[in-house]
Amino acid sequence: MTTIAMNQWGDFLGTRFLGEEARRQIADALLSAPPVFLDFSGVNGVSHSFADEAIGVIAGEAGLDALRTNVRFLNLNEEIKAVLRFVVAERLSKHLA
Repeated sequence: MTTIAMNQWGDFLGTRFLGEEARRQIADALLSAPPVFLDFSGVNGVSHSFADEAIGVIAGEAGLDALRTNVRFLNLNEEIKAVLRFVVAERLSKHLA
């Protein structure tokens, strides 16, 4: 089990570049010690680009069941939840098409 403090990238997570950094850290943690807890304490919002790169790519590659089993989200506000749900659904729909 690993906990990743998402606020290490700031209080607003806004770029695809930062999302890629986060995804690499999440993927490494998933390989070594699942489940991975993503703690959004201190994060006020995320952009679509960040969320897609950090979480959407993982969902698209691993699938929704694997994401639900291996990644836990902590301390999300409603805005962040909505963005994450949107990018996961978007990625999964692309993989089904």
